[in-house]
Amino acid sequence: NHLRVRSKLARLSAVFIVPVAFLTWLLVAQSGKDMDFAAKEIEGVAYIDALRGLSAAVLGGYHGGPQGTTADALAAAQEARRRHGEAMGVDDLAPRMDQAVAELGAPVATVRAAQAAVRAVVARVGDQSNLILDPDLDSYYTMDLVVVKLPDLVDQMSQSLDVALVAGSAQATITDKIDLAARNGSLQTAIAAVVTDLETALANNPDGALKTALNSRYAAFKASVDSYADALGKLVEVAVTGTGADTDTGGPDALKRLHAAAQAATISFWGDCGGQLDRLLRVRLAGFQGKLAWNLGMVAVVLALAGLLTVLVTRSLCAALSAQCRRMASLAAGDTVSAVPGRERRDEIGTIAAALETFRLDLAELDRLRHEAEAVKQRAEAERRAYILVLAEEFEGKVKGVAGQGRMGNKIDNSSSRSIAATEAAQRASGKTRSLAESTHQLSEAIGDIRTQVNDSHAVAGDAVAAAERTGRTVRGLADSAQRI
Repeated sequence: NHLRVRSKLARLSAVFIVPVAFLTWLLVAQSGKDMDFAAKEIEGVAYIDALRGLSAAVLGGYHGGPQGTTADALAAAQEARRRHGEAMGVDDLAPRMDQAVAELGAPVATVRAAQAAVRAVVARVGDQSNLILDPDLDSYYTMDLVVVKLPDLVDQMSQSLDVALVAGSAQATITDKIDLAARNGSLQTAIAAVVTDLETALANNPDGALKTALNSRYAAFKASVDSYADALGKLVEVAVTGTGADTDTGGPDALKRLHAAAQAATISFWGDCGGQLDRLLRVRLAGFQGKLAWNLGMVAVVLALAGLLTVLVTRSLCAALSAQCRRMASLAAGDTVSAVPGRERRDEIGTIAAALETFRLDLAELDRLRHEAEAVKQRAEAERRAYILVLAEEFEGKVKGVAGQGRMGNKIDNSSSRSIAATEAAQRASGKTRSLAESTHQLSEAIGDIRTQVNDSHAVAGDAVAAAERTGRTVRGLADSAQRI
């Protein structure tokens, strides 16, 4: 009750701002989580790309293929670990990978150990970088290609080549041939998984940019992998079923060349998919940032409009109340002429103004009646004074007449023969004079009564006239007595 209306409205606005601020904080916090999630995925993609290069270097010289620069690839992987590895939880796997790559040699077992170590780190990065939890379909299936399907295909091709070389030799056993058939089936499954993931990712990409970027590269990858898979299938047909013996498989060297080409195409396509995954994640991150900026901008605009509206309403309300207060003060000072402002409003201020206008009209009517009563009183006072003057003049004339008759009595008094009678007459005249004085006193009291009660003035004046008449009769009686004397 001690606060001004402006202060109350300001505090009320602040109370309404609190939930808006809380919701804005929730929005910023959630957007921050989404952006951190996507940013960590981008770090994971960068780390996996370095591991992809290391995998290519490890498998580069496998079975006579081009030798990879494992030292440079390992250094790049270690640099990626320094940049991103702290958040990826690979501290236990990375040293074993480094050791396996350092021990890489001609034996197939060392190559497989190094490749397995690389794949273990890739899987860990996929788990810890949130990639495995990617929420969008296009980026999720692209992620599945980068983290799971393409690395698995690289392994399946390498292992199938190992088994094919053994099963195609003269010393191959039935177990080797069955193993070759199983490896061929695993290879076909891995190829089909890659195709399925890619088709799903392309189908669920809203802007179609993924298809545009990967179509031609996918065609080259698929052709190379299919060529190796077809050659491996023919070898399985010859080795396991004994049919198609006349089929020319090209021998082990041709199979190795097809494997090397398919492996290079797969690792290259792995890198292409990683690049597209990075692009999708960056687009998503930019979308989060843009959405946050838009939402914050809208919140700022809404708050600005709300603040402006609050200021305008506050100023309007306070100005209207101030105008009413000033009008009340002027009305208390006696200004009943000026109209009350705000009577046309339809809110509570208008109600107050209407009530104040009614009060003003009542006061104006009272002033008018008071002025009329004062005028009536002044006219009555003037009439009373005029009537008293008339009575006084008449009284003065009659007194003067009595005085004249008194002087005539004095002349008669000189008569020696009627001296005693004159004395008695003088005494009676003196008594009549006292009666006249008493009548004059009564007239004065009547005049006093006239001053206090205007409405009785005529009655008092009538009494004065009657008293004057009695005095006149008395004077006339005195004159008659004087004549008789």
